[in-house]
Amino acid sequence: MELLRKCPCPVFLVRHGGVPPHPQIAAAVNASTEEASERELNINIVELTLRMAELLEGVPTLLQAWAPFAERMVRGHSSDDAFAAYVEDVRQRTAGDLRHLAQSFGDRLSGVQTVHRRGQPEVVISEFVVAQGIDLVVMGTVARGGFAGLLLGNTAERMLRKLPCSVLAVKPDGFVSPVGLDVV
Repeated sequence: MELLRKCPCPVFLVRHGGVPPHPQIAAAVNASTEEASERELNINIVELTLRMAELLEGVPTLLQAWAPFAERMVRGHSSDDAFAAYVEDVRQRTAGDLRHLAQSFGDRLSGVQTVHRRGQPEVVISEFVVAQGIDLVVMGTVARGGFAGLLLGNTAERMLRKLPCSVLAVKPDGFVSPVGLDVV
């Protein structure tokens, strides 16, 4: 976990066993983010997924989990019709965000399956990996240290304990490692 938190370059965590021929590779993205650094991270995740698929002669998939913001609160304060409209609006918006991300790669993602599933990322991704026999997940990780890390946790770290496959964890551009090199 320390390596995952502090290493500024992608970290490839390999599960026991060999790489099967034509491995299934999932790019776990959040195409609906408003943060510029996370949008850049999505691009890096997709790029690395395509490179790994080429290198390993694998089959890439683009995966996004989505969930309505404050779902319980909105449900409790809305009529059934209003809540259904809210959820449908979020579904359409996030699906459009995923399509936009895929289209930004032009023909490079033609034929690549895109999957848009409702739920929390750690649940959706874990269930998808098991159900589809995914061999490698490429995902972003934003290391949080101190109190924020303790309080909020890190989706990538929580998922590592659940995933039965290898993971390529990618940091956002500009990530600065808290580990320095002593120059003598």
